[in-house]
Amino acid sequence: MKESLWVVVVVVAGSVVVVVGAAAAPVTTVLTSQRKLRMKRLNQKRN
Repeated sequence: MKESLWVVVVVVAGSVVVVVGAAAAPVTTVLTSQRKLRMKRLNQKRN
């Protein structure tokens, strides 16, 4: 029983990591793109 429980825990943890990674990837890309846009706007205002 204990061994099968460990397998379930590992599978669940792995799926959670995959889901979190899939959700975090677009969020991080959006944040970085927003930062780049802000930097561009600031540079334009200075000029």
